[in-house]
Amino acid sequence: MAEIGDTGLNAKVLQLQSDPDNVEDVAKAHLLLGVEAERCMDWEAAADHYQRLIELAPKDKGVRYFGYNNRAYALLQLRRFAEAELHCVAAIEVDDDRHNAYKNIGLAYQALEQPATAAVCFIKAGFRNPADKRAWLHLQQLLSRTPDLLDDDPETVEAMEQLRKHYEVNGGVPGLN
Repeated sequence: MAEIGDTGLNAKVLQLQSDPDNVEDVAKAHLLLGVEAERCMDWEAAADHYQRLIELAPKDKGVRYFGYNNRAYALLQLRRFAEAELHCVAAIEVDDDRHNAYKNIGLAYQALEQPATAAVCFIKAGFRNPADKRAWLHLQQLLSRTPDLLDDDPETVEAMEQLRKHYEVNGGVPGLN
């Protein structure tokens, strides 16, 4: 496992923590440390930094969202799917207009063997940010493994068709490699 590079952030966090009025700055520092840990594929450290951010309860909506969402992503990498689901729900409660938590909760539901719910989440992610095609690709992979998944779900089939049409109009439907 790669070690987190010495970015000086650890020292900065310690300095900031000595002043209780710096909650927002400390939260942002933990966000950056978590991102750095992810870059090094140190998922435990990333999850820990994001948990520390969450515990600080920053007022900044974006920082709070990414604390929950990024912790969920780290937990997915650690195969702690039920925990990841809970953090995705929290991220969506903070900001349900963003797509990443819907994509991540879709991955959690897929791993928890709830493919129909996963499909709905991937579709929601796709509508929230069609430029990020990963949710569509996850949906296609899910459907290739469970081709009869949507046989009895015309509402989800219709939503998927609307998303596919949106992709067609805006540069093409993403394909699997």
